[in-house]
Amino acid sequence: MKERPNLNELAKEIHNDNKLKGFHDVDWSDEHCLMLAICELCEAIEADRHSIRADIEGFNNNCNENDFEDAYIDCIVGSIEEELADFVIRLLDLAGKKNIYITLPDGASYFDRHNIREKSFTEQLHQVVYDLMTISNNLNETISIIIAQSEYICKLEDIDLYTHIDLKLKYNKTRPYKHGKEY
Repeated sequence: MKERPNLNELAKEIHNDNKLKGFHDVDWSDEHCLMLAICELCEAIEADRHSIRADIEGFNNNCNENDFEDAYIDCIVGSIEEELADFVIRLLDLAGKKNIYITLPDGASYFDRHNIREKSFTEQLHQVVYDLMTISNNLNETISIIIAQSEYICKLEDIDLYTHIDLKLKYNKTRPYKHGKEY
């Protein structure tokens, strides 16, 4: 498992990259940004429903500098791992936009109080969405807690979150302006 990077530096990097890609040409509301993050959790559930997991071994075996994009598309796109990475990337982008200083609490102790280990993947993500909407009126605190929860779910699901974030950020650099989308 890749060690957690400095999330405050990563948030600034992600936000700057997303500005260059056009995602901040409009000053979207926090609610807009949070809903796009929630959409990534819905995509993770869809990947889970179809048993789509990243083939990291296949990716590593087939990838070199010249075919990174093809290997990523073939082995990782649409996987649970990619969608959870996208969720955290969106939270980090918002943190970068708002100059939020991220300090992670212990996600495990919080989730253990909610018997998260006993819940299905879908129920775990429901808890994240519920908490995202109700935990606090303080966006700094909320983003920090939700990232900690995401790390915890990834640990339970044996997902190397920060490796997948790194891979997705590298893949995003190969994509067109706004990734070919409206926003």
